[in-house]
Amino acid sequence: MAMTNKLSKEIEAYIETHKESKLERIIPVELSGKREDLQVYRIPINLLRYNIRNGRFAAEYRDFVSKKGRELDPNKKSDALEIRKLLLNIKPEATRVLEDDLKRIGQLDPGVMTFDGFVVNGNRRMAVFERLQEQTGESRWSFLEMAILPKAVTEQDLWRIEANLQFSKDERLEYGPINQLLKFRDGIKAGLTTKQIAASMYGDFSEKDIKTDLERLELIETYLEYIGKKGNYKAAERIHEHFIDIQKVLAKQKKNGTDPLELQKILHFAFDMIKAGSTHWDIRQLNNIIKEPIAKTRLLNGIEQIETTSPIQMKEGPSDAELIKNKPDEHLNQYTTENSGAKEPEEEQPNELESASGADENPVITLFEESSETALASQLKNKPIKLLTTALTNLQSVEIDSPALLEQKARDLINEIAFIVQKLKVLAENR
Repeated sequence: MAMTNKLSKEIEAYIETHKESKLERIIPVELSGKREDLQVYRIPINLLRYNIRNGRFAAEYRDFVSKKGRELDPNKKSDALEIRKLLLNIKPEATRVLEDDLKRIGQLDPGVMTFDGFVVNGNRRMAVFERLQEQTGESRWSFLEMAILPKAVTEQDLWRIEANLQFSKDERLEYGPINQLLKFRDGIKAGLTTKQIAASMYGDFSEKDIKTDLERLELIETYLEYIGKKGNYKAAERIHEHFIDIQKVLAKQKKNGTDPLELQKILHFAFDMIKAGSTHWDIRQLNNIIKEPIAKTRLLNGIEQIETTSPIQMKEGPSDAELIKNKPDEHLNQYTTENSGAKEPEEEQPNELESASGADENPVITLFEESSETALASQLKNKPIKLLTTALTNLQSVEIDSPALLEQKARDLINEIAFIVQKLKVLAENR
């Protein structure tokens, strides 16, 4: 508080003694539901502080905090440098384009700051300005044009201002899906309702969409804790689509009346699939497996036999409530919104994720593949010729000299196949 008061007095003193800092510009913002025009000033960067709650690098910042075990203090020079690094490295190509534009035409749009110097909008520009000033020594990079908010601004106002300025259609891509989810969560923490958050999203999100996104964030956090990476949101950056599909799977199964304990097993298995390196396309196939009784039984029985790392911990609703262990009947609803609200991802080649072992050796992948094949066979039960052709092709592919054929499991399978073949042969001969 002392540092904040000192900084706000320094800013006031600078403006008072440098009349030329007041520019003939204003920008409109929404405060307490009403429009207010903010005066723009040319402020020295050394009087500004980075905003560690900046939505653009929320995941990156939380990952940093998780690894270092502490928050960063923008008032400390060493911490400010760490924040600057995070901002410059989020999207290096976009940062390079921004830097080129600033060199060519300068700052076009004013940033927004609190009365005590914290930057609400314009953190990355500030980072680029600081770097350019260090590289060139030119004084023009030592100042930013900033609109100053009044002292009475609320947390809700701050969230809305950043959302309005940074969540336009052109700007939203820079957030990334995880940072977007975290930004919605910050809105809830600021005291906004899901309806109010949706109203700030230019009509692109309904209240139901916001609720679904918040539920997905809880699901992601449950997964991160499950794999021992609590708070490391960057670990989920490339697998966001997996959780969209998990929500759809759970929603459909809940609608179909699937037993809550079975839903828990399915969620557990989906997490294990992600950990094993499955694509989100594979997650989608779980509904096809579950709708076929034989395949579903095989899947659920197999799940019980797989040794897993730890029990899933379920959170109660999109809040920061205490984690509840293994109570799917009470806490699974949060993950089962039937319409995920998320737009379908563009068609692309699935990214291969890291796996502890090869896919052919992983029991999770093996169970998924076997259950998928069982489901497909069930769907073709009225097409015996096709099934027999597939079976013959598979048998012809078996290497007769493989040592695996000497294992007991192989012997048992061969005997079972021989029994079925004999039955089919008798039927064919008697017709």
